[in-house]
Amino acid sequence: MVDRVLLEQVLQLGEPERRELWAMIDSSFDDGYVSPEVAAIIDQRIAEADAHPDDLVTLDEDRHQWCEHLYASTRSNEARPGSSSRRRG
Repeated sequence: MVDRVLLEQVLQLGEPERRELWAMIDSSFDDGYVSPEVAAIIDQRIAEADAHPDDLVTLDEDRHQWCEHLYASTRSNEARPGSSSRRRG
């Protein structure tokens, strides 16, 4: 149970201070533990990246390619007879 006096004091803090407190409390739960399943996935991805360093795609490149794909698919939908990019509501 949360101490009511403490809670009232926290709620009197400004938003930046509450966010800072939240981050500090949140980080107190991080003991650095990674489950064996997640560790295996990370190890696999590192091994794949090491084996194929030229296959790297930056986040900006990926975002650009995805936007081009979305733009192309909306354009192809508009070109079809009877299709509409607008949803009926």
